[in-house]
Amino acid sequence: MLMKFSTLALGISLFLSGLYGGTGFFTIMGGNPAVARLSERGFAEYWQQVDSFMGARMPVFGPILLLSLLTSVITLSAAWRSVSFWLVLLALVIIIGDIIFTLSTNHPLNQLIQKLGPAASAFECKRSAGESGVRVLVSFLFYDRFFWVRRVGLYS
Repeated sequence: MLMKFSTLALGISLFLSGLYGGTGFFTIMGGNPAVARLSERGFAEYWQQVDSFMGARMPVFGPILLLSLLTSVITLSAAWRSVSFWLVLLALVIIIGDIIFTLSTNHPLNQLIQKLGPAASAFECKRSAGESGVRVLVSFLFYDRFFWVRRVGLYS
């Protein structure tokens, strides 16, 4: 019985982790290059839409993914010397780290962009971002997150 439950938990974890990884793959392969070609106003409108959809879905998807990974780690804990246990544990740690980073860094930026409103001008985007526009702000965030956060001075 425990073996079937463990297999089911691993299958669900694998499926959900694949979906989560797919969003990151899309962002790197297509999202970032496409966003770089948008005007600042276009970027702000695009990001507001993406954030509203992700904001509605991640509070459901995120806990299910975390629970499935945690369940997999617990069911594999008896075989803690196996590669499977350590890989699932590593996946859990990575997801937790990503959530912490997202809530501490990306979420405040999303709130800033949402406050701009649908008719934000390029000037408002630049003034709110503090330097050279929201588009540059997020591209720095995606490509060199920690450097950008220190450079702009939003967080110490």
